[in-house]
Amino acid sequence: MCPTIAIWAALARSGSVRTIVCSGSPSHAWRCGHRRRLLRYPGFSEPVCRHCAGAGDDHVCVQRGAEEALRERGLCGRCALDRRLTGLLGDRPQRARIGLEGLFDALARARSPKDTLKWLDTSPATRVLARIASGELPCTHEALDALAPSTAIRHLQHLLVATGALPARDPGLARLERWIEQFLAAHQDPELRTFAHWIVLRRCRRNSNRSPLGEGQINSAKTELKSAAALLDWLTDRGTSLADCTQADVDAWLADSRPDRYVARSFARFVIGRGLMRKLDFPAGRTTAITPAVSAHNRVTLARRLLHEEGIETRDRVAGVLVVVFAQPVTKLASLTVDDVAINDETVAIRFGQTAITLPQPLDGHLRELIAERRDRAAAELPTPPWLFPGSSPGRPIGAQSLSRRLKRIGVDCQARRIAALVDIAGHIPAPVLADLLGLGILTATRWAEIAGRPWGDYPALRQQ
Repeated sequence: MCPTIAIWAALARSGSVRTIVCSGSPSHAWRCGHRRRLLRYPGFSEPVCRHCAGAGDDHVCVQRGAEEALRERGLCGRCALDRRLTGLLGDRPQRARIGLEGLFDALARARSPKDTLKWLDTSPATRVLARIASGELPCTHEALDALAPSTAIRHLQHLLVATGALPARDPGLARLERWIEQFLAAHQDPELRTFAHWIVLRRCRRNSNRSPLGEGQINSAKTELKSAAALLDWLTDRGTSLADCTQADVDAWLADSRPDRYVARSFARFVIGRGLMRKLDFPAGRTTAITPAVSAHNRVTLARRLLHEEGIETRDRVAGVLVVVFAQPVTKLASLTVDDVAINDETVAIRFGQTAITLPQPLDGHLRELIAERRDRAAAELPTPPWLFPGSSPGRPIGAQSLSRRLKRIGVDCQARRIAALVDIAGHIPAPVLADLLGLGILTATRWAEIAGRPWGDYPALRQQ
């Protein structure tokens, strides 16, 4: 039996997951039986409503008549929030003219008016919103990008996109474009500028058309440009130009201790192709060694703990199992949507590649719970996000690095565990099936099959069995 399949057999014998359903009692008054706000009043052993206690209307909103905790000037939190937002964003015609009506509705419908009021009181974004509402600051990406970068401004920008005030865009690509322009302003070499725009940015924009750029792709692009600039500065310090660069210069550069020295190879190949540097040998450098595989017993133990141990958040539980058992990278997990999951009364299936995988118990129950409880973690009431793992920014998925850090805190080393799962699975199923199920390229799947000791030539023989 395949060890990956055996994992499920071992997990099935380890007990089921307890599901605790909150069944809070309705707020019925002790005496009158009406649904009202209950408080502890002197002389009563149990919380009762103000009518039963003979108390005044100190907790009644003067605008809606609701019995709630009052926030300001006799208004409940909902009414106080509506008044505050109207004062900040203007009346309906003004909001409609600027495009802030969607933002007003989302903030006004927030689950917790108290938290949204606190956000309006403390966030620097409130001042920016006031400038936008007054017409002082245009409601555009360009205007917000020109402000001093901060977490509050990025959050506001995502919120404006999620509510339709701004057009959607890839925030990672936009951030990289701004960084590149600042970087090129400090490095005036014309070949570096051409390389940045025609090679690095062009590639990133092409990738962004398929899916939003991750932190790894952004950092890789930055490292590529930093290494190219460092090579140019190093040649200048030696009194050498690109045209005069020799093989001895390249060998001296690579003999240095700079960690990213081999990354400059892409820039070197670019200028060689343009005829600006003679044809020289610039090796790609050493590849990272494969992490030793984790034993099947270790994987079973970790998978069992993720599935059954109490105190683990559902999203961490599901993401951890998808890494440990199904060899999924966190970059892919972060981009999964509910459309990648098919749920009916009997089964739950998830799609990583061309063919969906039906999930066994108890993982199917955890995935149902994840989809039911997921919501946008914002101060506004936004439509349910499409992402399987929503992030802290409105309308955005969780970042791959953030998800990786969360999993590491519960004992899942994503890189090592994914490699262990890939070696295990690739050793028991053919490369084309591996590529189809896990969403790998066929060359990548073949490479993992070779690492696991199952070459491509085994596949025709297996089909004849």
